[in-house]
Amino acid sequence: TAYEYNSADNCYNTTSPPSVTRYTLSTEPSAHSGSFTNTVASSSQINLSYATPGNGADGYAILRRSDGTNPSTSGVVDGVAPGSWSLPGGTVLVNANATGTSYNNTGLSASTNYCYLLIPFNWNAANAETYNYRTNATIPTTCGSTPSNTSDITNDLTYGLTSNINYQTWQTVPP
Repeated sequence: TAYEYNSADNCYNTTSPPSVTRYTLSTEPSAHSGSFTNTVASSSQINLSYATPGNGADGYAILRRSDGTNPSTSGVVDGVAPGSWSLPGGTVLVNANATGTSYNNTGLSASTNYCYLLIPFNWNAANAETYNYRTNATIPTTCGSTPSNTSDITNDLTYGLTSNINYQTWQTVPP
């Protein structure tokens, strides 16, 4: 409830009913995803895979760093929607409500090591003040490096061998 005082020190209720609404946090998810992996799809895309939010979670928030270090939960606050977090420099929210079992992170830079953090959450689907994140225990992370350029070299899995050629460098090296 809001009150005002006039010059004679009289107190007046200026709102009725009270102007403050209170929310209860949703139940915290019971566990983190059992798996969180990546597949580098191209020089500008990394595909992430994780378990369906069946651990009591409504969804996941995915954080990313592009300096080869894992994101932290610094700035992740219960009762605040993911898009309103104040994250440390270098940490980016790439998906505020990941559901299903995968997310394709596109528009990436070539020759960059990206690291991701997967945070489960619950909320009432209507009020940001009900967000509750599981930020304790070991939070799943995964890292992947985008190649320098798209290669036309393919793997022949018949022999169980994989190629590891920096295509851009290979093109510029004289024979």
